[in-house]
Amino acid sequence: MLPGDAGRDVYDPDRGVVIAHLAVPVVFAAIFAGLLAEGWSWPLFATFLPLLAVGLRPAVWGIAARMRERQKIRSVRYLERRDNAANVSLVTMSITGLAIMDVFRLPGSPHWLNQPTAALLLAAVAVYLVWLATYSSVPIEVKRGWTILLGGKDER
Repeated sequence: MLPGDAGRDVYDPDRGVVIAHLAVPVVFAAIFAGLLAEGWSWPLFATFLPLLAVGLRPAVWGIAARMRERQKIRSVRYLERRDNAANVSLVTMSITGLAIMDVFRLPGSPHWLNQPTAALLLAAVAVYLVWLATYSSVPIEVKRGWTILLGGKDER
């Protein structure tokens, strides 16, 4: 790359990221559906696919940024996208975790009847939620609202 072309690569299409955004949710939705249904369930797969398509976006952006550390501008932009997607993904993955717990009924799966597998997937979602929380930016009004609702540290 020539010295004057330092910023040009930012505008070139990144096929790897596009493919990852399409493939990663499909792979994980297939794994989730296969494990929870103890076989295969198309309705369960169809339910997990959009949830994971939204929920796994920050992971794809984070991995893409790590893989392109030499391209500084692109890497920084990918990290910004990871941070911007974290709030929505936090909510979406929370819904996914509640669905695995059988709080929200999902079609085609006796998932909580298969407790060891459901617990393992729920633990994986919980770990991912903690990772997402480190990059999400919860507005101060929401934090204050939760503090008022739950009581301050000195009130407990």
